[in-house]
Amino acid sequence: MTTVLFEASGLCKAFSRRPALHEVSFSIAPGEIVGFVGPNGAGKSTTLRIACGLLRPDAARSAGRLLRAPEPRESTSVAWASSSSPRDTGPR
Repeated sequence: MTTVLFEASGLCKAFSRRPALHEVSFSIAPGEIVGFVGPNGAGKSTTLRIACGLLRPDAARSAGRLLRAPEPRESTSVAWASSSSPRDTGPR
């Protein structure tokens, strides 16, 4: 059995009846590095905002919860970097 530090299951979120997330699920085990990659409007920032507790999902089976307290020797941190610019078209 794998130890899970963080789990989100079945996340759904809509803005003005426009779906941003539909049944998004993921988990994070100790030592894992997780990233979200996708096109604009795919729900990356919405997922992270829900995971950080900055936004409430419309529906979820498990809306991101710490499933066990980390051991004192473990370092648990969350970093979130969001960069968006209408002129940013990628590498030149």
